[in-house]
Amino acid sequence: MPALAAWRATPRGRRSISEAARALGAYTDGRTRLALLVGAGVDQALAGRPGWTELLGRLGDELLRHDQHAERLAEVAAEWPMEAAEALRLTLGPQDFITQLRTTLPPVPGAQLVASSLAAPITALVQAGIGVIVSLNYTDDLAATLKLTLPPAKSVRVIERAELSAWPLGDLLNPPGGQVHVLKLHGSVPSSGAVSAPSIVLDRSSYDAALSADTPYREIL
Repeated sequence: MPALAAWRATPRGRRSISEAARALGAYTDGRTRLALLVGAGVDQALAGRPGWTELLGRLGDELLRHDQHAERLAEVAAEWPMEAAEALRLTLGPQDFITQLRTTLPPVPGAQLVASSLAAPITALVQAGIGVIVSLNYTDDLAATLKLTLPPAKSVRVIERAELSAWPLGDLLNPPGGQVHVLKLHGSVPSSGAVSAPSIVLDRSSYDAALSADTPYREIL
């Protein structure tokens, strides 16, 4: 069964984010050393994105149309998600794998993001003093939302996975005043016009490589 974001499942979840924003704002002047770590639940709530297991299932849709035992992929993905992702990447090939990922996670209109139940509370939380957001997601849904909902005096700087090694860790984690850093730790869905292979951490090989590489990835985690 796909995971359900707590703030989408209950009104209490949405209130909790707003309460955290109010509490943070009451004890800070808009600057803290806190970082916000976001995963699939945020994209689910903002844009109705699939959870991890459902994402893998959709990536394998083309293969499963001809498989009489399609339900087995979902079972394997639930138990061994990174291994299932790697099997899909190797079976589809790198180009078709990325094409499927782009099809599965298309851009979402800004109006839809802003209208979601999570947009206002998470904007309030960031505005209360969050300067760094560590995103494990492959879309820019949260960054796009914040660019539309934060006041003009506060800018959002998205730092892609491929850029991380060029930044001193201290600069990544201490953005200038009035700026929010969104660190795309696992990379982003490439645009349709991208010509180079994207740097995405999605399967077992790419995750192990990221952990063993001499980059800020391990220090941030």
